[in-house]
Amino acid sequence: MEGFCADCKIHRKALHKHHLKPKSEGGTDADGIIYICANCHEDRHGGLLGGNIRGRLAQSPEAQLKRSLSLKEY
Repeated sequence: MEGFCADCKIHRKALHKHHLKPKSEGGTDADGIIYICANCHEDRHGGLLGGNIRGRLAQSPEAQLKRSLSLKEY
């Protein structure tokens, strides 16, 4: 999905669907979603230091490579 990030307001070629109520807590699309860029999505899930398990997993070599490749698309 292309459009403006709900957090940083920058136009992006691709946006992530972010659940306002985490799926791990039973959240669904009906509970509310916003569309944000990859950078803002990472920030909401712990940033580089990993504030939660998803943030820490995002630092695996595989995830870093995937992120690097996806950011080159912009």
